[in-house]
Amino acid sequence: MAGLATSGTLTHWFRDQFARDLGDAAFGLLVTEAEASPKGAKGLLCLPYFSGERTPIHDPQAVGAFFGLNLTHGRGDMFRAVLEGIASGTAHVMETCRDLGTVPSRVLAVGGGTKNAVWMQATSDFGGVPQIVAEKTIGASYGNAFLAAVAVGAATPADITLWNPVARVVQPQAVPAYARQYPLFKRLYAQTRDIAHELAWPLPFDVFFNLLGLPSVHDDKFSQLEKWTHQLKHREPNSPELTPISKAAAENIRNYFKELIEDRRKKPSDDLLTHIVNAEIEGKPFVEGEVTEDSEVLGLLTLLFLGGVESTAGLIGSVFKLLAENPDQRALVLADPSRVSDAIEETLRWSSPLQETARTAIRDVELHGTTIPAGSRVVLVTGAANRDDRQFENPDKFDISRGKFRHFGFGEGLHRCLGAPLARLEASIVLEEVLPLLGEYELSQPATFYPSSPNMYVWKNVPIRFNVA
Repeated sequence: MAGLATSGTLTHWFRDQFARDLGDAAFGLLVTEAEASPKGAKGLLCLPYFSGERTPIHDPQAVGAFFGLNLTHGRGDMFRAVLEGIASGTAHVMETCRDLGTVPSRVLAVGGGTKNAVWMQATSDFGGVPQIVAEKTIGASYGNAFLAAVAVGAATPADITLWNPVARVVQPQAVPAYARQYPLFKRLYAQTRDIAHELAWPLPFDVFFNLLGLPSVHDDKFSQLEKWTHQLKHREPNSPELTPISKAAAENIRNYFKELIEDRRKKPSDDLLTHIVNAEIEGKPFVEGEVTEDSEVLGLLTLLFLGGVESTAGLIGSVFKLLAENPDQRALVLADPSRVSDAIEETLRWSSPLQETARTAIRDVELHGTTIPAGSRVVLVTGAANRDDRQFENPDKFDISRGKFRHFGFGEGLHRCLGAPLARLEASIVLEEVLPLLGEYELSQPATFYPSSPNMYVWKNVPIRFNVA
């Protein structure tokens, strides 16, 4: 399709490898399974370069890949990803034509792919163009017959509409999942990856949103909520003050939570939000009949919402950045996957996502000969505590071989982060799954900070280049 090295051949390979049990009806049943998968295949991407590629990247050594595969994906998701991968390749061809100033005036669809509704629609959606499907779709052979008729005078070029009239047109649709995935599709081939932007941030969003009962990353509402989340951190340069943008985002999130609480009252679900809505404290409902801006539940949801994403994204971005900057430590993890947890804990010590926190003394406290009066604000610098040379030998060195030690990356005591086990689990799974794929990678350009509150140490971008050897 559109000059790709593999398209129909790839779908046949998939059928032969993964759908032998379906017999002669395999393609029809595979399409049915793919239709049941949401557009975007639950975040699964397929690079369709299973026999090299000729258009537009001209690389006979290009290889195919599935990216983002996890235990929630089934055969239907994989087949949809294959079809969407081919469609992305076709869109790349059309994009190249546009870049060269040669915009296709029309797109004609021929061949066996015209019988596959998922494939056809994905091609129009990714390419942003209508596809014309004629009555006869056998393509080259019928076209050759028509050219022969023109050559012997039995037909004229204008007769093509009589020979093969238009049967239908597949119109493009705007699909948010495709808008997010197509840029990543192109970057994957170039073997560059922004770990922070494409992995560290989406994963905590998806996990925590699912846990709390917020829209999935595959839901169109996700994009708006994600946008508000980032806008909450909007600040003018060198100013800690909230801007009109951040204040509007906070208002939008509060209103969204109000609507969501009412929805869970009417339609309970198996999620954390439903449990919060139905919770009682000493026999009294935690969530009052009317939820106002001063309601405690809104403060709780906001705390859970923000605490479950930003710090975890910071941890994941930092561990990949530090392993890029310390290839000797990365080699230790690659050689022994059991050291993943060591890398996570050393990252939490060396580059704590939460660098400081503030508390108010409720009574006079004497600490090391200094009295802290009641009512005083005290700033606890956890980042400094984690570099205390009285506790850590050579504290400024990133060293995953320190063995077991205590740190304040998640706080301590009653105020210790409740989400620490989840953050550790997410970071560990990501490192276990992704690091072997990246291998000997390096930073392709300096990482950039995420515009956050002053006490956070989080990355917006961690661009890397892998397979550098």
